[in-house]
Amino acid sequence: SFDYFFNSVSQTIVVTIPQTPGNPPTPSDGHRTGVRPTGAYWGASPEQIDVLSGNVNFTVPILKAVSRTGWGAGFNLNYNSQNWRQDSGGIWNLAEDVGYGYGWRLMAGSITPIWANQTTFSYYSFTDATGAQYRLDRQSGSLWSSAESVYVSYDSESNKLYFRDGSYWVMRCTSATSEADSGTLYPTIMEDTNGNQILITYKPGAGLGGTNSSARISQIQDVRALYTFSYNSDSPNHLTSISNNVGTAESYTLGYTPFTLQAPFSPYTTYGTVSKLDNVYFNTTGQQYWFNYSSDNSGAVTSVGLPNGGGLAWAYQNVTY
Repeated sequence: SFDYFFNSVSQTIVVTIPQTPGNPPTPSDGHRTGVRPTGAYWGASPEQIDVLSGNVNFTVPILKAVSRTGWGAGFNLNYNSQNWRQDSGGIWNLAEDVGYGYGWRLMAGSITPIWANQTTFSYYSFTDATGAQYRLDRQSGSLWSSAESVYVSYDSESNKLYFRDGSYWVMRCTSATSEADSGTLYPTIMEDTNGNQILITYKPGAGLGGTNSSARISQIQDVRALYTFSYNSDSPNHLTSISNNVGTAESYTLGYTPFTLQAPFSPYTTYGTVSKLDNVYFNTTGQQYWFNYSSDNSGAVTSVGLPNGGGLAWAYQNVTY
C-alpha cells in the first residue's frame, strides 16, 4: 500500500479457515434452497415448499429495474428455512445476516467462488433471485458453466455473467473479508443486447470506505428511476427504507428486532446477536408483510402476514438425511 507521497507499507496476514461450527468450506451437502424450474413445489408465489426437501421458500418481490426495451431484472427479498445442519463435523449455521435480517437476502443474483481447501479452487456457485444455487463447475478456459438446468455462464477474466438472451451482468462488487458473505460477487452493471444498462451501487463492507464491497445495495438506477436504499447503524447495517424519485409503489420501510441466535440441536450453541426482519411496510398503500419467528431462537420464520390480510404459518421438525 502507498500513501499520497509514495511511502509504502506491507503487512502479512495469516488466514485460517475454521473447521469449528460455522459455515462449511464447501456447499457440497446437497441442501436445496430457492425455487428451481425443474423442482416440484407445493404452494404458490410467494410461498413454495420443496416436496423433496421440505424447505419453505418465501419471496417478497421488491422492485423490477427495467431498460428502454422493457428488459430488466427483478430484485427480491428471499428467505429459505434450511438454515442449519448437524453432522459428524458439528453444527453448521448455513444462513447469514448481510443487512436484511438473519436468513434473508435482497438481490437479483450473485456468484460465489468455492474453494475445496485453503489452496485449491473448486468451482463457482450461481445464486438466483429466489435463492436457488447452481454449481458452475464446467470449465473451458476462463468460462464456467453448469451441468444443471440453468443456462448461464461466468467469465472469470472479465467478471461477466452471461444469459441465454444475450444480456450479461458485470460482477464488480465483491463482499469484503469483514462481511458474512466474504468473496461473493454481485452485479454492478446489467446490460442487454442493445447496450441498455441498469446500474447498481453497493455500500462499503464493515470498517471500509468507498463502495461495492458488501451485499447491501446503495442505489439502483434504471431508465425510469433512481432507487435509494437507507440503512441504520447496526452491525451489519440493516436496510430500513427504499425510495424512488418517480412515485411508484416500490417504496418501503423495514423493521427489525435483535435476538440471540441459537442452534436448534443439542447442545444448543449460541451464535451471538443477530437481527430478525419483522415487517416490510408499503409506504404508498399502508399494506405490509409481517413475520413471526420460532421461540427456540433458531431464526426460523413460523408465520407470515400478507398485504391483503391473509396469512401463512409453518411448523418444523428435524430430519435425518
